[in-house]
Amino acid sequence: MPSIDFVLPHWAYWLSVLIFPAIAMVLSRRLGAAEKPSLTLAYFLWLVAGYIGLHRLYLKNLWGLGFIVLFGALLYASGQKENTRDELSAATAAVVSAENRIARATRDIDKSERDIARFTEELRTLEEGSTRKRITEGRLERAQARLESSRETITENEETLIAARPAEIEARERREWYVTFGAVLFYGLLALMLIDAILLPFLLYPAGRRRIEAAAEQAEPSDSESTATPADMRFASPRGFTGWVDRNSLWFGEFVAYWTVLAVMAFLYEVLARKVINSPTIWVHEGVYYLFGMQYMIAGCYAMLTESHVRVDIFYARFSPRLKAAVDLATSVFFFIFVFALLLWGWVFAMQSIGNGNTVLSAWARGDVETMQLLAEISIMDFLSDEKRNGEYSFNNPWQIPLWPVKLMIVMGAALLLLQGISRIIKDLHTLRFGEPLHKVEG
Repeated sequence: MPSIDFVLPHWAYWLSVLIFPAIAMVLSRRLGAAEKPSLTLAYFLWLVAGYIGLHRLYLKNLWGLGFIVLFGALLYASGQKENTRDELSAATAAVVSAENRIARATRDIDKSERDIARFTEELRTLEEGSTRKRITEGRLERAQARLESSRETITENEETLIAARPAEIEARERREWYVTFGAVLFYGLLALMLIDAILLPFLLYPAGRRRIEAAAEQAEPSDSESTATPADMRFASPRGFTGWVDRNSLWFGEFVAYWTVLAVMAFLYEVLARKVINSPTIWVHEGVYYLFGMQYMIAGCYAMLTESHVRVDIFYARFSPRLKAAVDLATSVFFFIFVFALLLWGWVFAMQSIGNGNTVLSAWARGDVETMQLLAEISIMDFLSDEKRNGEYSFNNPWQIPLWPVKLMIVMGAALLLLQGISRIIKDLHTLRFGEPLHKVEG
């Protein structure tokens, strides 16, 4: 089975973080009320889960179950390959150990035979009853005992080899069979996916026809167009500054939500690479770790708008809208202290990270270059060249992803949270004055 030493390039990581959510948001709007299956979504499913036939199942083609069977067989072959590796290691160790014992015993026999010959010859020249003769006789007896013990060791280990060598050969043959079987399944599954990449447009038409026929049989008008929304617009103000801020918060919340899909795809790749191909990655865990950190910061404005933060509101929930607004205004001072501190120290933190580099951007972050000079000298090669570093990089593993964009998200998240807090203040002032919210949330 092949091994994969793929390491995700830094530019691919950051492009996927930006481009994938944008594509997913467009698809979610286009597919929300679609009566026919989408070729774009079918290809997306083929790309991320084609090995289990999810693209065919999406098109209601039961041949997709065959992919699941093949993938299950591939997992079985991979598991058996690991088991036979352990069996082969144990059998090989038994053979090598027996051979080493035989080799040592053979050397001991040669030495013992030489000692016996030497001690026997020496005894002929020694005086009867002398101390030296008694010592030599004892040495001769020990040499003869070693000779017998070595011969017994050789006999025992030769019997062990008779049983271990066939076991080693059998384990090696079994391992080679499972390796070959797994490789055939792997390349066969890959070939089927490539064939389906060509066949997907032709599979789309019958799937769409079946879906339309099923919808006609139900004879129920579809209301998906009216209910499908890109985000929960119930919380957004209808107009003005608050409306603009609320819509931005909803947009950013939806955008970073799709990073979870990226994380699932990355961990899926890690599991497949580790368990099926035995090629664990050096970048998945760290990349997803930073992805969730950025998501946590950016999604703060969305959580504040939709009131998704965990809180205990035993008394607050019973207050009237005007009293709630008054309480919010009174306690907002703590919120703004926190946000301003987060914004200030997040900026310092980010600039220190960016300043740890050798480009004009790093010089600007350190205060060595004016903003106009930065705009005049900055180049795309500052971000693509391996010799140039715009800031702090990770040194925990060979991947060495830039850390300064991650830390810059602290500033961005604090700024979005600050805007949402100002929007909340405006709403509370409106409620305090008129006795009702600026917009009513239903459901």
